Amino acid sequence: MHWFRRAVPVVVALTAVAPLLAACAGSGYRYVENGDEGAYFKVPDGWELYEVDFQDTLPTDRPLPDGAELVEGPWRVVFDSAPDPSVNHIDELQPEHVVGQAEIGAIRTDRRDTLTLADLRSLVLDGEADPIDLYEQGSTDLELVDYEEIATADGLRGNRIVVNVRLQGDDFVTIDQVALVDAATETFYRFLVKCDAACYRDHRDQIDTIVDSWTVEP
Repeated sequence: MHWFRRAVPVVVALTAVAPLLAACAGSGYRYVENGDEGAYFKVPDGWELYEVDFQDTLPTDRPLPDGAELVEGPWRVVFDSAPDPSVNHIDELQPEHVVGQAEIGAIRTDRRDTLTLADLRSLVLDGEADPIDLYEQGSTDLELVDYEEIATADGLRGNRIVVNVRLQGDDFVTIDQVALVDAATETFYRFLVKCDAACYRDHRDQIDTIVDSWTVEP
């Protein structure tokens, strides 16, 4: 199985995310928001949060490698449920605990007319292949768990896809991703959660709550 690349360590600045947080009183969750982009989501109170400062350095898992680029002011927040949390857990192929990220970035002008739903789906495999194509071709390395297309009154369009990806033998990682673009195809909004398949099954209700909370109001 060749779709995943281990990320080369990237030097990033981790800044406190306290200004981004708003407590959801008594719910056991707290909200993380980007007010400029009208995007927010919630995670359990005990999970660690990292706002990543790219400092002009692109991570190796950059979404839309042929279709997007960072511009001034990109936003990426990583969250980790592990007892010994680390921002680097997002780069692990098969994390044992739920880990994920929210990300907002700009789409290159020369890709705005050609960006497709398949391009958005392919982000779940590092942009290397459309998982729906692989599923329809009968790949034994990928299981399609769930898929839905999304269109909102604000003009956002995209999809949510959940896949099991074989790493080796009978080891699978489950990846749950929502990828959206705005009406002008200028900005993408990506939300991703993953952990090993057993972890995902055990925490599916909680993961659904987190993914369903991802809201963009451009």
